[in-house]
Amino acid sequence: MSGKEERLALFQELMSAVGIWCWQYGLDGELVGTTCDDPEFLKNLWELAGHGKAALSCWKQKNKAFPVYLSDSIGLIWLAQPWMAGEVLAGMYVLGPVLSSGIGEASLNESLRTVQMPKAWRDELKNRLFKLPVTSPMTIPQYGIMLHKCVTGENIRASDIYMPTQSNIHQPEEHFAPRRRRGIYESELIMLNTIGSGMMDDETLLRIHGEVGMMSRGDPLRQAKNNVISEIALISRAAIRGGLPEETALEMADQAVLAAEDCTAPMEAWQVLPDFAYAVSSRVHQMRAAKQSRLAVSCEDYFGRNLTKAIDYNAMAKELGYSRNYLAAKYRGETGKTLAEELLRQRIEKAQVLLCIPEKPVQEIAEELHFSTSSHFSSAFRKMTGQTPTAYRAGHLENQE
Repeated sequence: MSGKEERLALFQELMSAVGIWCWQYGLDGELVGTTCDDPEFLKNLWELAGHGKAALSCWKQKNKAFPVYLSDSIGLIWLAQPWMAGEVLAGMYVLGPVLSSGIGEASLNESLRTVQMPKAWRDELKNRLFKLPVTSPMTIPQYGIMLHKCVTGENIRASDIYMPTQSNIHQPEEHFAPRRRRGIYESELIMLNTIGSGMMDDETLLRIHGEVGMMSRGDPLRQAKNNVISEIALISRAAIRGGLPEETALEMADQAVLAAEDCTAPMEAWQVLPDFAYAVSSRVHQMRAAKQSRLAVSCEDYFGRNLTKAIDYNAMAKELGYSRNYLAAKYRGETGKTLAEELLRQRIEKAQVLLCIPEKPVQEIAEELHFSTSSHFSSAFRKMTGQTPTAYRAGHLENQE
Protein backbone atom coordinates (compact mmCIF):
# COMPACT_ATOMS: atom_id res chain seq x y z
CA MET A 1 0.00 0.00 0.00
CA SER A 2 1.41 3.40 -1.01
CA GLY A 3 1.73 6.36 1.33
CA LYS A 4 -1.24 8.06 -0.34
CA GLU A 5 -3.38 4.92 0.01
CA GLU A 6 -2.44 4.61 3.68
CA ARG A 7 -3.37 8.26 4.31
CA LEU A 8 -6.70 7.82 2.52
CA ALA A 9 -7.49 4.64 4.44
CA LEU A 10 -6.84 6.40 7.75
CA PHE A 11 -8.86 9.43 6.65
CA GLN A 12 -11.81 7.22 5.67
CA GLU A 13 -11.66 5.47 9.02
CA LEU A 14 -11.73 8.81 10.85
CA MET A 15 -14.65 10.06 8.74
CA SER A 16 -16.57 6.86 9.42
CA ALA A 17 -16.08 7.47 13.15
CA VAL A 18 -18.10 10.70 12.85
CA GLY A 19 -20.68 9.17 10.52
CA ILE A 20 -19.47 10.70 7.26
CA TRP A 21 -19.19 8.43 4.22
CA CYS A 22 -16.41 8.52 1.66
CA TRP A 23 -17.01 7.75 -2.02
CA GLN A 24 -14.89 7.35 -5.13
CA TYR A 25 -16.35 7.94 -8.59
CA GLY A 26 -14.82 7.39 -12.01
CA LEU A 27 -14.82 10.08 -14.67
CA ASP A 28 -17.85 8.42 -16.28
CA GLY A 29 -19.83 8.78 -13.05
CA GLU A 30 -19.60 5.13 -12.09
CA LEU A 31 -19.18 4.39 -8.37
CA VAL A 32 -15.76 2.79 -7.80
CA GLY A 33 -15.96 2.34 -4.04
CA THR A 34 -17.49 3.68 -0.83
CA THR A 35 -17.40 3.24 2.94
CA CYS A 36 -21.20 3.46 3.03
CA ASP A 37 -22.77 0.09 3.92
CA ASP A 38 -25.99 0.85 2.00
CA PRO A 39 -24.93 3.16 -0.82
CA GLU A 40 -27.71 2.91 -3.42
CA PHE A 41 -30.08 5.48 -1.93
CA LEU A 42 -27.46 8.16 -1.21
CA LYS A 43 -25.83 7.50 -4.57
CA ASN A 44 -29.19 8.35 -6.18
CA LEU A 45 -29.33 11.64 -4.24
CA TRP A 46 -25.88 12.57 -5.52
CA GLU A 47 -26.84 11.81 -9.10
CA LEU A 48 -30.25 13.51 -8.96
CA ALA A 49 -28.63 16.74 -7.74
CA GLY A 50 -26.13 16.63 -10.62
CA HIS A 51 -23.21 17.22 -8.26
CA GLY A 52 -20.75 15.13 -10.27
CA LYS A 53 -21.28 17.22 -13.40
CA ALA A 54 -21.14 20.43 -11.35
CA ALA A 55 -17.78 19.45 -9.83
CA LEU A 56 -16.30 18.46 -13.21
CA SER A 57 -17.50 21.74 -14.74
CA CYS A 58 -15.97 23.70 -11.87
CA TRP A 59 -12.56 22.03 -12.26
CA LYS A 60 -12.65 22.63 -16.02
CA GLN A 61 -13.39 26.33 -15.53
CA LYS A 62 -10.89 26.88 -12.71
CA ASN A 63 -8.19 24.58 -14.12
CA LYS A 64 -7.05 23.76 -10.58
CA ALA A 65 -7.47 20.50 -8.65
CA PHE A 66 -9.00 21.97 -5.49
CA PRO A 67 -12.00 20.62 -3.57
CA VAL A 68 -15.53 21.68 -4.49
CA TYR A 69 -18.22 22.40 -1.86
CA LEU A 70 -21.64 21.20 -3.07
CA SER A 71 -25.02 21.88 -1.49
CA ASP A 72 -28.62 21.41 -2.56
CA SER A 73 -32.01 22.89 -1.92
CA ILE A 74 -32.92 20.65 1.04
CA GLY A 75 -29.77 21.36 3.01
CA LEU A 76 -27.51 18.45 2.10
CA ILE A 77 -23.78 19.18 1.84
CA TRP A 78 -21.15 17.18 -0.07
CA LEU A 79 -17.52 17.84 -0.89
CA ALA A 80 -15.67 16.57 -3.98
CA GLN A 81 -11.89 16.29 -4.43
CA PRO A 82 -10.26 15.54 -7.82
CA TRP A 83 -8.83 12.04 -8.28
CA MET A 84 -5.78 12.42 -10.50
CA ALA A 85 -3.92 9.69 -12.39
CA GLY A 86 -0.67 11.52 -12.94
CA GLU A 87 -1.64 14.75 -14.68
CA VAL A 88 -4.97 13.36 -15.92
CA LEU A 89 -8.30 13.66 -14.09
CA ALA A 90 -9.54 10.13 -13.44
CA GLY A 91 -12.58 10.88 -11.27
CA MET A 92 -13.27 12.23 -7.82
CA TYR A 93 -13.29 11.46 -4.12
CA VAL A 94 -16.49 12.57 -2.36
CA LEU A 95 -17.42 13.21 1.28
CA GLY A 96 -21.00 13.26 2.49
CA PRO A 97 -23.75 13.84 2.64
CA VAL A 98 -24.23 15.75 5.87
CA LEU A 99 -27.22 17.86 6.83
CA SER A 100 -26.65 21.57 7.37
CA SER A 101 -27.16 22.64 11.00
CA GLY A 102 -29.22 25.56 9.73
CA ILE A 103 -32.03 23.18 8.75
CA GLY A 104 -34.51 22.42 11.51
CA GLU A 105 -36.90 19.46 11.48
CA ALA A 106 -39.89 21.64 10.64
CA SER A 107 -38.01 23.27 7.77
CA LEU A 108 -36.89 19.91 6.43
CA ASN A 109 -40.44 18.52 6.53
CA GLU A 110 -41.69 21.57 4.67
CA SER A 111 -39.00 21.18 2.00
CA LEU A 112 -39.74 17.50 1.50
CA ARG A 113 -43.44 18.17 0.98
CA THR A 114 -42.57 20.21 -2.11
CA VAL A 115 -40.42 17.49 -3.70
CA GLN A 116 -42.01 16.03 -6.82
CA MET A 117 -41.51 12.30 -6.28
CA PRO A 118 -43.53 9.27 -5.21
CA LYS A 119 -44.68 9.40 -1.59
CA ALA A 120 -42.90 6.15 -0.70
CA TRP A 121 -39.62 7.53 -2.02
CA ARG A 122 -40.19 10.81 -0.13
CA ASP A 123 -40.87 8.96 3.13
CA GLU A 124 -37.71 6.92 2.64
CA LEU A 125 -35.77 10.12 1.94
CA LYS A 126 -37.08 11.68 5.15
CA ASN A 127 -36.09 8.67 7.24
CA ARG A 128 -32.61 8.61 5.71
CA LEU A 129 -32.03 12.34 6.12
CA PHE A 130 -32.84 12.33 9.83
CA LYS A 131 -30.11 9.70 10.30
CA LEU A 132 -27.41 11.79 8.63
CA PRO A 133 -24.82 13.65 10.71
CA VAL A 134 -25.69 17.31 11.30
CA THR A 135 -22.88 19.81 11.01
CA SER A 136 -22.13 23.46 10.37
CA PRO A 137 -21.51 24.50 6.74
CA MET A 138 -18.05 25.60 7.93
CA THR A 139 -17.04 22.11 9.12
CA ILE A 140 -17.08 20.19 5.84
CA PRO A 141 -14.47 22.52 4.24
CA GLN A 142 -12.10 21.66 7.08
CA TYR A 143 -12.51 17.98 6.20
CA GLY A 144 -11.94 18.97 2.57
CA ILE A 145 -8.62 20.56 3.49
CA MET A 146 -7.58 17.32 5.18
CA LEU A 147 -8.74 15.20 2.23
CA HIS A 148 -6.78 17.37 -0.19
CA LYS A 149 -3.69 16.97 1.98
CA CYS A 150 -4.13 13.18 2.00
CA VAL A 151 -4.50 13.02 -1.78
CA THR A 152 -1.91 15.59 -2.89
CA GLY A 153 0.33 16.30 0.09
CA GLU A 154 -0.43 20.02 -0.40
CA ASN A 155 -1.71 22.50 2.17
CA ILE A 156 -4.64 24.69 1.17
CA ARG A 157 -6.94 27.18 2.91
CA ALA A 158 -10.73 27.24 3.18
CA SER A 159 -10.75 30.11 0.69
CA ASP A 160 -9.25 27.78 -1.96
CA ILE A 161 -12.34 25.57 -1.93
CA TYR A 162 -14.71 26.21 -4.83
CA MET A 163 -18.38 26.84 -4.23
CA PRO A 164 -20.60 26.60 -7.34
CA THR A 165 -24.23 27.65 -7.36
CA GLN A 166 -26.53 25.50 -5.22
CA SER A 167 -28.08 22.49 -6.97
CA ASN A 168 -31.69 21.38 -6.95
CA ILE A 169 -32.48 17.68 -6.52
CA HIS A 170 -34.77 16.78 -9.39
CA GLN A 171 -36.18 14.09 -11.58
CA PRO A 172 -36.11 14.54 -15.34
CA GLU A 173 -38.26 17.48 -16.42
CA GLU A 174 -38.96 18.46 -12.80
CA HIS A 175 -37.15 20.96 -10.61
CA PHE A 176 -37.88 22.37 -7.24
CA ALA A 177 -36.30 25.04 -5.04
CA PRO A 178 -38.11 25.03 -1.71
CA ARG A 179 -37.58 27.93 0.64
CA ARG A 180 -36.07 26.66 3.87
CA ARG A 181 -36.70 29.36 6.42
CA ARG A 182 -38.61 27.62 9.19
CA GLY A 183 -36.37 26.40 11.99
CA ILE A 184 -33.74 29.09 11.47
CA TYR A 185 -35.41 31.49 13.93
CA GLU A 186 -35.52 28.79 16.62
CA SER A 187 -31.84 27.99 16.09
CA GLU A 188 -30.94 31.68 16.28
CA LEU A 189 -32.80 32.17 19.56
CA ILE A 190 -30.89 29.30 21.16
CA MET A 191 -27.60 30.64 19.80
CA LEU A 192 -28.24 34.23 20.92
CA ASN A 193 -29.39 33.24 24.40
CA THR A 194 -26.27 31.11 24.81
CA ILE A 195 -24.00 33.96 23.71
CA GLY A 196 -25.75 36.36 26.08
CA SER A 197 -25.14 33.96 28.96
CA GLY A 198 -21.45 33.60 28.03
CA MET A 199 -21.79 29.79 27.85
CA MET A 200 -20.76 29.06 24.25
CA ASP A 201 -20.16 25.38 23.51
CA ASP A 202 -19.61 23.13 20.49
CA GLU A 203 -23.31 22.34 20.13
CA THR A 204 -24.19 26.03 19.92
CA LEU A 205 -21.36 26.69 17.48
CA LEU A 206 -23.03 24.22 15.11
CA ARG A 207 -26.12 26.43 15.11
CA ILE A 208 -24.10 29.31 13.70
CA HIS A 209 -24.67 28.75 10.02
CA GLY A 210 -24.92 32.24 8.51
CA GLU A 211 -27.93 31.31 6.37
CA VAL A 212 -30.39 34.09 7.22
CA GLY A 213 -31.95 34.22 3.76
CA MET A 214 -31.37 35.17 0.14
CA MET A 215 -29.40 38.42 0.15
CA SER A 216 -27.71 38.42 -3.25
CA ARG A 217 -28.64 37.12 -6.68
CA GLY A 218 -26.03 35.08 -8.51
CA ASP A 219 -23.07 36.05 -6.29
CA PRO A 220 -22.24 33.37 -3.67
CA LEU A 221 -19.48 35.50 -2.11
CA ARG A 222 -21.74 38.53 -1.64
CA GLN A 223 -24.49 36.23 -0.35
CA ALA A 224 -22.12 34.77 2.26
CA LYS A 225 -20.83 38.20 3.33
CA ASN A 226 -24.31 39.67 3.68
CA ASN A 227 -25.54 36.72 5.73
CA VAL A 228 -22.47 36.80 7.97
CA ILE A 229 -22.76 40.56 8.54
CA SER A 230 -26.45 40.19 9.45
CA GLU A 231 -25.66 37.59 12.10
CA ILE A 232 -22.70 39.58 13.41
CA ALA A 233 -25.17 42.36 14.19
CA LEU A 234 -27.49 39.94 16.02
CA ILE A 235 -24.63 38.36 17.97
CA SER A 236 -23.20 41.72 19.08
CA ARG A 237 -26.62 42.78 20.42
CA ALA A 238 -26.95 39.49 22.31
CA ALA A 239 -23.56 40.12 23.92
CA ILE A 240 -24.65 43.63 24.94
CA ARG A 241 -27.77 42.19 26.56
CA GLY A 242 -25.47 39.73 28.32
CA GLY A 243 -23.59 42.60 29.94
CA LEU A 244 -20.73 43.27 27.53
CA PRO A 245 -20.21 47.05 27.25
CA GLU A 246 -21.81 48.48 24.13
CA GLU A 247 -18.60 50.10 22.92
CA THR A 248 -16.71 46.81 23.26
CA ALA A 249 -19.33 44.72 21.49
CA LEU A 250 -19.71 47.19 18.63
CA GLU A 251 -15.96 47.58 18.22
CA MET A 252 -15.56 43.80 17.99
CA ALA A 253 -18.47 43.65 15.54
CA ASP A 254 -16.88 46.33 13.35
CA GLN A 255 -13.65 44.34 13.19
CA ALA A 256 -15.53 41.15 12.29
CA VAL A 257 -17.46 42.93 9.52
CA LEU A 258 -14.21 44.27 8.06
CA ALA A 259 -12.71 40.77 8.25
CA ALA A 260 -15.71 39.37 6.38
CA GLU A 261 -15.48 42.07 3.72
CA ASP A 262 -11.82 41.23 3.15
CA CYS A 263 -12.63 37.58 2.39
CA THR A 264 -12.25 36.35 -1.17
CA ALA A 265 -14.29 33.12 -0.94
CA PRO A 266 -17.65 32.20 0.66
CA MET A 267 -16.13 29.57 2.95
CA GLU A 268 -13.61 32.07 4.24
CA ALA A 269 -16.38 34.58 4.99
CA TRP A 270 -18.48 32.00 6.81
CA GLN A 271 -15.57 31.14 9.11
CA VAL A 272 -15.60 34.72 10.45
CA LEU A 273 -18.96 34.05 12.11
CA PRO A 274 -18.12 31.25 14.61
CA ASP A 275 -14.80 32.97 15.40
CA PHE A 276 -16.65 36.19 16.26
CA ALA A 277 -19.39 34.42 18.23
CA TYR A 278 -16.84 32.52 20.30
CA ALA A 279 -14.81 35.69 20.96
CA VAL A 280 -17.72 37.79 22.23
CA SER A 281 -19.20 34.93 24.23
CA SER A 282 -15.81 34.42 25.88
CA ARG A 283 -15.72 38.10 26.83
CA VAL A 284 -19.17 37.87 28.38
CA HIS A 285 -18.11 34.73 30.26
CA GLN A 286 -14.90 36.33 31.54
CA MET A 287 -16.78 39.38 32.74
CA ARG A 288 -19.36 37.31 34.59
CA ALA A 289 -16.78 34.92 36.06
CA ALA A 290 -14.81 37.86 37.43
CA LYS A 291 -18.08 39.48 38.58
CA GLN A 292 -16.96 42.71 36.98
CA SER A 293 -19.35 45.56 36.37
CA ARG A 294 -19.74 47.20 33.00
CA LEU A 295 -17.68 50.09 34.33
CA ALA A 296 -14.66 47.88 35.06
CA VAL A 297 -14.91 46.04 31.75
CA SER A 298 -15.32 49.34 29.89
CA CYS A 299 -12.16 50.72 31.49
CA GLU A 300 -10.09 47.67 30.61
CA ASP A 301 -11.44 47.57 27.06
CA TYR A 302 -10.70 51.26 26.63
CA PHE A 303 -7.07 50.65 27.59
CA GLY A 304 -6.91 47.65 25.27
CA ARG A 305 -7.99 49.79 22.31
CA ASN A 306 -5.59 52.59 23.13
CA LEU A 307 -2.33 51.00 24.30
CA THR A 308 -0.29 52.83 21.67
CA LYS A 309 -1.87 56.20 22.48
CA ALA A 310 -1.25 58.68 25.28
CA ILE A 311 -4.09 58.18 27.76
CA ASP A 312 -6.02 61.27 28.84
CA TYR A 313 -8.00 60.10 31.88
CA ASN A 314 -10.39 63.05 31.67
CA ALA A 315 -11.22 62.22 28.05
CA MET A 316 -11.52 58.55 28.96
CA ALA A 317 -13.98 59.28 31.78
CA LYS A 318 -16.03 61.53 29.54
CA GLU A 319 -16.24 58.90 26.79
CA LEU A 320 -17.36 56.27 29.29
CA GLY A 321 -19.93 58.61 30.84
CA TYR A 322 -18.43 59.21 34.31
CA SER A 323 -16.45 61.84 36.14
CA ARG A 324 -12.74 61.11 36.44
CA ASN A 325 -12.78 60.86 40.24
CA TYR A 326 -15.82 58.56 40.30
CA LEU A 327 -14.35 56.34 37.59
CA ALA A 328 -11.00 55.98 39.37
CA ALA A 329 -12.56 55.33 42.78
CA LYS A 330 -15.17 52.88 41.49
CA TYR A 331 -12.62 50.89 39.45
CA ARG A 332 -10.21 50.62 42.38
CA GLY A 333 -13.01 49.63 44.72
CA GLU A 334 -14.04 46.78 42.40
CA THR A 335 -10.65 45.48 41.31
CA GLY A 336 -8.21 46.55 43.99
CA LYS A 337 -6.07 48.20 41.27
CA THR A 338 -5.69 51.76 40.12
CA LEU A 339 -6.40 52.66 36.51
CA ALA A 340 -2.70 53.35 36.00
CA GLU A 341 -1.76 49.90 37.30
CA GLU A 342 -4.17 48.23 34.89
CA LEU A 343 -2.88 50.30 31.98
CA LEU A 344 0.70 49.32 32.86
CA ARG A 345 -0.26 45.63 33.09
CA GLN A 346 -1.83 45.68 29.64
CA ARG A 347 1.11 47.54 28.12
CA ILE A 348 3.57 45.02 29.52
CA GLU A 349 1.47 42.17 28.10
CA LYS A 350 1.46 43.93 24.74
CA ALA A 351 5.22 44.39 25.00
CA GLN A 352 5.62 40.63 25.51
CA VAL A 353 3.87 40.07 22.19
CA LEU A 354 5.93 42.70 20.37
CA LEU A 355 9.19 41.34 21.77
CA CYS A 356 8.51 38.11 19.88
CA ILE A 357 9.17 40.04 16.67
CA PRO A 358 12.99 39.79 16.40
CA GLU A 359 13.45 42.73 14.03
CA LYS A 360 11.51 45.18 16.24
CA PRO A 361 13.97 47.20 18.41
CA VAL A 362 13.31 47.38 22.16
CA GLN A 363 13.56 51.18 21.99
CA GLU A 364 10.81 51.27 19.35
CA ILE A 365 8.56 49.08 21.51
CA ALA A 366 9.10 51.37 24.51
CA GLU A 367 8.17 54.43 22.44
CA GLU A 368 5.17 52.74 20.81
CA LEU A 369 3.72 51.86 24.22
CA HIS A 370 4.38 55.34 25.63
CA PHE A 371 7.07 54.59 28.19
CA SER A 372 9.03 57.76 28.91
CA THR A 373 12.45 56.12 28.42
CA SER A 374 13.94 52.72 27.59
CA SER A 375 15.17 52.39 31.16
CA HIS A 376 11.66 53.08 32.49
CA PHE A 377 10.29 50.40 30.16
CA SER A 378 13.00 47.92 31.19
CA SER A 379 12.42 48.56 34.88
CA ALA A 380 8.64 48.20 34.64
CA PHE A 381 8.93 45.08 32.48
CA ARG A 382 11.36 43.42 34.87
CA LYS A 383 9.24 44.25 37.90
CA MET A 384 6.21 42.55 36.34
CA THR A 385 7.83 39.58 34.58
CA GLY A 386 11.09 38.99 36.47
CA GLN A 387 13.12 39.49 33.27
CA THR A 388 14.46 42.36 31.26
CA PRO A 389 12.93 42.86 27.79
CA THR A 390 16.17 41.67 26.17
CA ALA A 391 16.30 38.51 28.28
CA TYR A 392 12.62 37.79 27.60
CA ARG A 393 13.18 38.08 23.86
CA ALA A 394 16.25 35.86 23.94
CA GLY A 395 14.37 33.18 25.89
CA HIS A 396 11.49 33.27 23.42
CA LEU A 397 13.76 32.94 20.41
CA GLU A 398 15.64 30.06 22.07
CA ASN A 399 12.36 28.21 22.65
CA GLN A 400 11.36 28.77 19.01
CA GLU A 401 14.54 27.06 17.86
